[in-house]
Amino acid sequence: MKCLTTQESENWLSSINVHIDGTNNLLLSKRPGELMSTMPKRADNLIYFSARLTDLLPGDSSRIIWLSDWNNFPFQVIPFEKIRAGCGESRPIFDAQGHLFESATEEENGILAGLIFLIMAFNWSAYVVVRESADYVYLGDEYIIFSSSNGKQTEEASKLMKDFKLELITDVKDAWK
Repeated sequence: MKCLTTQESENWLSSINVHIDGTNNLLLSKRPGELMSTMPKRADNLIYFSARLTDLLPGDSSRIIWLSDWNNFPFQVIPFEKIRAGCGESRPIFDAQGHLFESATEEENGILAGLIFLIMAFNWSAYVVVRESADYVYLGDEYIIFSSSNGKQTEEASKLMKDFKLELITDVKDAWK
């Protein structure tokens, strides 16, 4: 994993026509294969869901986690930044919000799954974007959006959501019920 500044992240994302807006969110194309669901509620489900979600993302292309919103509580930031430090990153999250994964090795996938787990557990907001396909996952505010132009990927995402008994939702307000 390599951490990227906002400008470095913007450069990486703009190559697939994705941009960072003024509120730190990504401007992404909505696709017909978009699914929205609630998140797992229990920590043990979050762990396994994070690993399965990581496996679902195409590993033959680089992937980026863009943190769009996080809390500055030390009990949340410290473990997240310790993982980054283990990958050689000394800058705080604010200085390098992008997390680039250029390969799908067991170690890289483990780190990706671990960061996804922490993002969901801490109720932060983030996007995971795949370079070659521009597939993406949005995690935040107690719901998930999975978007792919590949029907097989969308079917796999739907199966994942069913396996974890997540409720498919059509309106974000339904995530908070």
